[in-house]
This record gives sequence, structure tokens and C-alpha cells, in this order.
Amino acid sequence: MSIAAIAGIRELDPSLYGGPHRLKTVCLRKFSRITARQWKGCPQGQPFFIQGDGGKVTSYGMRFGPPRAILLKEVRAMAIIPEKYLDLLQRKKAFANLATLMPDGTPQVTPVWCDYKDGLVRVNTAKGRVKARNLKKGAPVALAIADPDNPYRYVQVRGRVRLVTEDGAAAHIDSLAKKYLGKDKYPNAAPGEVRLLCEIEPTSASGMG
Repeated sequence: MSIAAIAGIRELDPSLYGGPHRLKTVCLRKFSRITARQWKGCPQGQPFFIQGDGGKVTSYGMRFGPPRAILLKEVRAMAIIPEKYLDLLQRKKAFANLATLMPDGTPQVTPVWCDYKDGLVRVNTAKGRVKARNLKKGAPVALAIADPDNPYRYVQVRGRVRLVTEDGAAAHIDSLAKKYLGKDKYPNAAPGEVRLLCEIEPTSASGMG
């Protein structure tokens, strides 16, 4: 099995991987392993795919910068949120309305703090909450984030939960408190509360305004 870095122009024949996506490529470079040292031929922010025997693409991912790469278990494109709306995730104190699915398939929506790093939308919650129970790895979610200065300007993101972890979650909620409240420490933690950091991989994104 080999890894090929792709960036930009020539279309990859979808029959190679049996999927509907057409991955645009301009340069092709194969690697024997995924390591930071081997990403010189794959610019930051560009995708890669793993090619198995017979040329079939078995996995697909996105390289965001040394030493990190995201490898997906399935062949599916990761959407890029339009740059003109990134201020809503990175700079403005914009709440995200996060929609998850209950076990019976009914929707559940909660306004949450959020940020954006390495192409992933990140939210934070606490163990035991409804949305925490719904935010399982692979679960579908959607977010709508309106500009607090102009509610007619917004970005909507659909995606799947990539990771839910306690590691780094306390530091993450503190960083969100700094962004939204101007405080160095999250002030509303309950005694014994266990925080969870959730990373959401966008699969589609669009905006208005």
C-alpha cells in the first residue's frame, strides 16, 4: 500500500476507488508511510489518498501542516469552509447553533461556543449532557453560525464527529472563555465536572452575506 499526495488540477478517475467524488490533482507523489518528513511533496491544506493493490484508493485525508495529518477511514472529501466566513469561527464572538441527533432520530439543537483549527470545527461540552451523549465518533452534526454584527450573514456547516476526548478539553474550554468572555479561566465549571473536546470534520459548508 502506498500514499499519494495530491494538490490541485487533474481529475482522478473515480473508478479507481468506486466512489462519486472526483478528486482534483496536479502532482502525484507516493510514500511508503505517513510521517512528517515525507510531506515535502504535499503542500499544507492539500489532500492525500492511500492507494492499495491494483490502484484502488482505500482511504482519503487532508494534510494541514507538520507534523499533523488527518487520515479518514473512508473515501470522502473534507469540505473547506470559505475563507470569507472564517472570522465567524476564529475572531468574532459568534455562537454556533449545533444540531445533533437523538437516539430516536429527532433533532436536538444547542447554542455553543466554538473555534476552528486545522480545518476542524471544535466545540466543548461536559459529560452527562444531552449533546455529549449525541456527539459520538462518526455521528452527523450541523452548525449554523450567524455574524453577531449582522444576523443576515452566516455560515452553515454539515459534518461528522471526528473525535471526542477529555485530553486537552479543560484547556480548550479556558481558551473559549478567553475568546467569548475575556477571562483566562472558564468560570462556570460545576464541582466534579468532566469536560469533553469535540472535533467536527466538515463535509459541506456554505454561507450567505
